Amino acid sequence: MEKVAPAELERRVSVQEIPGKGKGLVANSHIRKGDVILKETPVLLGFVDGVQGIRRQLNPLLLKTAVRGLPKRQQNRIDDLAVTTGGEYYEDVLRTNSFTIEIDNTKFSALFPDIARINHDCTPNTFTRYSQSTLQMEVVAHRAIQQGEEITITYIPQSLSTGDRKALISQRGFNCTCRLCSSDIDGQTSDRNRADIRSILDEIRDHRDSLTPSLIRKLSQRLLQILNDESLQIQGGEYYSLFADLYLSVGAAEDARDMAWKALESRVFYNGADSERAKKARDMMKRVGAF
Repeated sequence: MEKVAPAELERRVSVQEIPGKGKGLVANSHIRKGDVILKETPVLLGFVDGVQGIRRQLNPLLLKTAVRGLPKRQQNRIDDLAVTTGGEYYEDVLRTNSFTIEIDNTKFSALFPDIARINHDCTPNTFTRYSQSTLQMEVVAHRAIQQGEEITITYIPQSLSTGDRKALISQRGFNCTCRLCSSDIDGQTSDRNRADIRSILDEIRDHRDSLTPSLIRKLSQRLLQILNDESLQIQGGEYYSLFADLYLSVGAAEDARDMAWKALESRVFYNGADSERAKKARDMMKRVGAF
C-alpha cells in the first residue's frame, strides 16, 4: 500500500472553486491509476442507530460538544463544509458529508473533512477504501488522472439506472451534470448495459442446474466486458467470485481457480487487504484449492 505524507497530499491536490459545484479537489499533477491520493482518519463519529439510554433530542448537543472539543483548525474545516438537509447544523453536516463505517461490528457515520470536499460523479475517477485496522479512509485513483482534472467519487451505488440515480442524487440537494446524467445517448446506453447485467444474472439463476463450462465462459465474458465498458470494475470482485463458484459447481477447477484469483485481486485493490470482502475472497481461494 502506498504511503502518503501530508506534504505530498498538498502537492497532489488543492481545493478550488468548481463551476456549478462550489468547492472541490483538483489534481495538481498527473496521478497514476492505483495511487493513493488522500488518506484520512475521521474527526467526528456519530452512531448510525443511536445510543441506548440517550434521548434523540440530545444528539445535536452531543455533536456540538464533540466539535467544539476539536482543535480550532479542525472546527473550521467542519464549519466550512456544505449542508443540504436542514435541521440541526452539525447533524446536517454529518448527514451531508459522512461515510458509514464499521468499528467492532457497530456502524458509525464518520466525517472525513478533506475527503468530504470531493464532489460526486456517476463515473468517478477515484474510489474510497476503508481500513478497519487503521480506521483510515483512502481515496484511490480508479484510472490515470491528468493535472487540472477534478477529483471525483460517487455518492451512490453505480449499478443504478439513470432514473434511480437522479432520484437519489436529488435527495442530496443537487443535480448531477456528469456525462451519464447530461447526455441522453450516454444515459440510455448505460441503462441498456445495466439491464444486460441483470439479464445475465437472471439467465444464470434460471439455468443454474444446466450450466456448462462453455456457457459460464460465454456469460462471464459478456458481463465482465460490460463492467469494463461502464467503468464498473469496482464490482468485479463480486462477479469473479460468482463465476468461480459456478465453475467449481461444474467441475471446471482450473477456471474456478483463475476466477478466484481475480476476485481476490479485485477485493484487495478496491476494498482493502483487511476488508471482510477480501477475507471472503481468500475463503473462496481455499474452496477452489488455490491456497
